[in-house]
Formats: sequence, C-alpha cells, structure tokens
Amino acid sequence: MRILAANAGSTIHKYTALAAAALVLNGPAAATKENGMASEVTGADSASGSGRVQLDLQTRTTGSFAGCLQPALRATGVDWSLEHLRGYLGPAFAFSMEPGGGRLSQAENYEWHHFYGMLDFLEHESVSVALKGVIAVPPEEHDAAKARGWEMVRRALDDGYPAIVWQAMTLETKQSGRRPIPFLWSLITGYDEEAGTYSAHHGAAGDFTIGWDAFGHSDPVNWFCIMVFRPLTEPFDGAAASRKAVEQALEASRGERPGVRAPAHGLAAWEMWLQAFRDGTVDVPAVGGHAAFLIEARRAAATYLRDVEPHFPETARAALGTAADSYDRVAARISELRALCAADEPDLPRAAEVLATALEAESAALALLQQALDAN
Repeated sequence: MRILAANAGSTIHKYTALAAAALVLNGPAAATKENGMASEVTGADSASGSGRVQLDLQTRTTGSFAGCLQPALRATGVDWSLEHLRGYLGPAFAFSMEPGGGRLSQAENYEWHHFYGMLDFLEHESVSVALKGVIAVPPEEHDAAKARGWEMVRRALDDGYPAIVWQAMTLETKQSGRRPIPFLWSLITGYDEEAGTYSAHHGAAGDFTIGWDAFGHSDPVNWFCIMVFRPLTEPFDGAAASRKAVEQALEASRGERPGVRAPAHGLAAWEMWLQAFRDGTVDVPAVGGHAAFLIEARRAAATYLRDVEPHFPETARAALGTAADSYDRVAARISELRALCAADEPDLPRAAEVLATALEAESAALALLQQALDAN
C-alpha cells in the first residue's frame, strides 16, 4: 500500500495491484453525460463545468461492501461473483456466538474493518478521515477531505467508474425514523456539478441524491470514507491474494478476526452453540438467523475455494477441492438444523447431533485449508 501525501494533513490511500487470472473484461460502465457520452470526456478536468454524469449501475445487496464492490469492479473489467467476493473479503469464513445461541449480527465487522488488506491487490484510491478514533483529523481537514472526494469521484465517473461510499446520509436522516435509509455502503453512480450532488444507489433505500459535503457525520466517529476502483495495471498475483484469503480464514477460525462483538468466534463459537443445544438452553428462535448466515457464508466459501484452486500448486489443489466439499456439507447440515428448529416442537437432541456433524465438516475444511497452505 502506498500512502500519498494529502492536503491539510489528511490521507488519500492508493492501493495498486492486480486482478483475477480468469476475468470477464466488460470495459467501463456505460455512462451518459448532459452533452454526450462520458467516453468523450475521459480524463477531463473535473472543475471544467462538465455538468452531469449518470452510470447505469446498481447493487443487489443491502448495504454490504461486497455488494457495492461487485459492480465497481465489473465496471473496470473484473467480473467476480458475490460468493467469490465474500470469500475474498472474508465473511464467508466468519462465525460468532453468544452464550445460549442468542441473536447477534454475524460478520458485521467485515463491513468496516477486516477487508482492507485484500484491497491491496486492487487498483484503488480512497479518501478516509474521521473526527474521532485512530484516523481523527480536525474539523477543517474533515471538510477538506470531502472536497477532495468530490474531485476524485467526479474524475472517476467521467471515466465511467462508480464510487463506493460509507453511510451516504445526514445525521438528521439517520435520526428521522424513516426507513429504509442507506445504512453501511452505497454505490455512487453519478453527479450533478451545478447542484453539487451525488446520485447513489443502495440495495434497500434505492436511488437517491445527496450533497457532496452532507455526509460523514452519521456514525459515532464521524467517518467519511469514499473510494473508487480503476482498471488493473498489472497481472493479478493470484497466488499471493488467494493464500492471504485462506490464511485469514484460518485466523477467523481461531477467533483472531472477530466478526462482531461477542464472547466466542470461529471454532469456539461452534462449540458454544453446540453446548447450548446439548444443555437444552439454546435460543431456538435465534437459530434461523444464525443458520441463514452460515448457509450463505459456507456456500460462498466453497465457491471461492473452487475458483482459486488454479492459483495454488498442484499439490495443494486436491485439499482445496475437498475443503470446498466440506463447506458444502456444512451448509447442508445447517439447512437440516434450521428445519428441525422450525418445527412446532423442536427435537433438540437430534438438532445437537446434526450440529455436531456440521462442526465436524467445518473442522475438516479448516484442516484441509492448512494442508493446502503447507503444500504451497
């Protein structure tokens, strides 16, 4: 990662790198401009009064970073599935638990923290500042960062590339009680220079506009974060990226990458949940939420591992393929668990047996991931 000096002491982060070996190259997203196609003004000065740009892009997920990253990368020529991105960024391998199996928001930390290292492998530029915390800056620098973001994003949109933005809403919108609103991440798809607004899309809130300086104050640290992705300039180092993703999956299993504030993560979370079933103290109404997360996550893990097999040496590929099969078994057993717990009178002893077989498959998958790394 290179950190470029920025005006007023803030930072603009530039991540240079690479893309997948097997890409579907689609070219920049189609863009319309008030006075012609965006391709006609590629590289134009964003302060030249060029007017208005709108890209025909949306995100299919509700505020997730992966859901916004997919169309942003696709515009640059990198066509990764959501399942692949969940494996690449890490939430496909996450799991946390409360005592008794209580409700929690699985993998939410992966929406604002754990994924940054994987962006080192992509051509990426961002403006990221806050008024509190480790990247805190004075208010005047916070304001200046918004202006730099406005310049950066307009240049990208002129070239046909969208931006990804954190909580593109005012504090008043958040506190209004209206729902849905654009929680977490949205995709910036256009701008109106005269009005001083972005147009954006959020999976739940839909299409909306917001002033370029109106957000960055709707969370406890007043985080302003906006980023753009451009076409990759070098071949993708698939071996390094895939190895890092697998290493991070194993770290998650050891509780080193907690997905949410909770007492247990990774394999320890599985053990805590299983013990609650065996003790008969499990929060049965909460099972459906945990199960839905695990089914989607582990299916994505299986997809990702099959996708990246070619980036590993021959000696590691069989272990990765078998690990993917194990994650498919996890998803199948958790589907069975969910059905058992949805019954009018759940059979908790039987559910415990099913969960134990899912844990065995999870443990087997993790052992195979370590085997693949050792062979690499």
